Amino acid sequence: MNINDIIASYLQAKQAEADAKKRAAAMKELIIQHAGDADNFTTDVYTVIVKTTTSSRLDTAALYKDFPDIKDTYEKTTTSKTIDAVTIADAVKRALDNTARSGRIRSARATCNDKGKGRKEKQ
Repeated sequence: MNINDIIASYLQAKQAEADAKKRAAAMKELIIQHAGDADNFTTDVYTVIVKTTTSSRLDTAALYKDFPDIKDTYEKTTTSKTIDAVTIADAVKRALDNTARSGRIRSARATCNDKGKGRKEKQ
């Protein structure tokens, strides 16, 4: 297998994973809808138990805001490598889209700045 085949296989697997997650989430919602208010139900093949769980997470943004020094003391940094592989054609399309979007933003900013000229400030 050459590197292009490996990258293509990787991208296909990542897409299949994303598709599978979407399908699983959709099926989960259908199962929950079928259960209604029941905690469980049985089909001719499966027994399904529906549990409601509650989780709590630490609001780190608020914690860091209220106690800024705590971040320096307890923050743990890890390093990992990620892959963002796209075909050359898709990379060119992304670049062109970003350039067009950037031009629209600059144009919109110029328009906003022009509209503000000559206005009297409220006192």
